[in-house]
Amino acid sequence: MIAEYMASGLLAAGVMTDLLRRRVPNQLVLLGLITGCYLCICRDGIPMGISLFLKDAFWPTLLLFPFYLLGAIGAGDVKLISALSAMTGGYRIRDLILISFLIGAILALIRLIKERQLFFRSGRVLAHLVHCILSRKISKYEPCKESELYVPFTVCIWIAYFLLNFWR
Repeated sequence: MIAEYMASGLLAAGVMTDLLRRRVPNQLVLLGLITGCYLCICRDGIPMGISLFLKDAFWPTLLLFPFYLLGAIGAGDVKLISALSAMTGGYRIRDLILISFLIGAILALIRLIKERQLFFRSGRVLAHLVHCILSRKISKYEPCKESELYVPFTVCIWIAYFLLNFWR
């Protein structure tokens, strides 16, 4: 349980920096990865702990990389989830990712409806997806502009983490 509390502290710091600066600092992610490596070694010993750490830290990066390429999430979000996975032993990270995306979709939908941008933005996303399919190339989706419609994904991760670990 100590790993979950440490991971929630890392996640809280990630949310705060993302809200204030719109980025997750690499130093914070590095702290999470070092802590995750230490926890794995303490739990499973040197050879096994290191191999489990590498597996737990790497697979979320591999899974989320296409979403980063599409511009759906930022690199800091990918790295933060990898650090959380390393710290918690990969426990329920798949669920965390799925619930985070669901929460993000709900928050984005609410925001788009509130700002009366739903049809305009949906049309742009659909046009981008059609372009990617026809050109057979994955290209990053460029939003209209830096806008107030931005939904920090770290907030979605934090809500999902809280629901999975502390809400009963």
